[in-house]
Amino acid sequence: ESNPKGKKGAGAYYTPTPLVELMLDEVLPTDKQYTEYNVKILDPACGSGIFLVESYKRLLKRYENAHHKKPTDFEELKNILLSNIYGIEQNDQAIIVAAFSLYLALVDNLDPKTLWISPKIKFPCLVNNPDQIVKAKEGHNLFCTDTIATNDEIESISFDLVVGNPPFGTENRSKEVVLSDSIREYCEQNGFAKEMVIPFLHKATKFSPNGEIAMIFNAKILTNTGPTYQNFRNWLFNDCSVEKIYNFSILRKAPADFGGQLFSSAIGPIC
Repeated sequence: ESNPKGKKGAGAYYTPTPLVELMLDEVLPTDKQYTEYNVKILDPACGSGIFLVESYKRLLKRYENAHHKKPTDFEELKNILLSNIYGIEQNDQAIIVAAFSLYLALVDNLDPKTLWISPKIKFPCLVNNPDQIVKAKEGHNLFCTDTIATNDEIESISFDLVVGNPPFGTENRSKEVVLSDSIREYCEQNGFAKEMVIPFLHKATKFSPNGEIAMIFNAKILTNTGPTYQNFRNWLFNDCSVEKIYNFSILRKAPADFGGQLFSSAIGPIC
């Protein structure tokens, strides 16, 4: 992380791999009976791409389940990536890392591994950044933009799964976390508490109206008794089908000999 202060200022932290695996075990299992690998997946706050990389690896495992062999052909690996893996992230440095990490996951499956050196191999452009000078090479998988603002291209896709760890935080007196205009307006329009994570949870159902959603959020939104928090919970539990909630609050200050904190420097309770 090149700018930890800026990342924390946005209420965002990198997600530990065991937590990613636990979540994906619930919504994207890879046991032998799972053979569907055309699953459109979106991380609406993808950061450097840990959820997307692990999801891509799981789709390749499902391909192996279906075909009884590992996918090693570049074109097949590329097609699975382009057809199914999508992310949104405002940090232009983080989204480049996400793209590079996905390239590495693809290369790791090539046989032989040195195949990528061939001049015939051309990695697809993944990143779509409106600020890029070269428009012709914009990708259609990783969008460097504001998730909560209107995004016609992304919102035209019906995703099967939305997964991720969106940023937390409310605007406070010290201004450590400042809500963007899009988040503030989204919360106001829906009568929700002005919590950064809430629009991500709500908009996830628009990205995937008939699919599944697995996301991390701060436990406060389930316990605060304020009316705008109650409005959000009324929507969550009456308009959505909530299958499971994992409460990790006990781990927020866990001692080192008991696994340590779930997030190395964040002590807020999460679900």
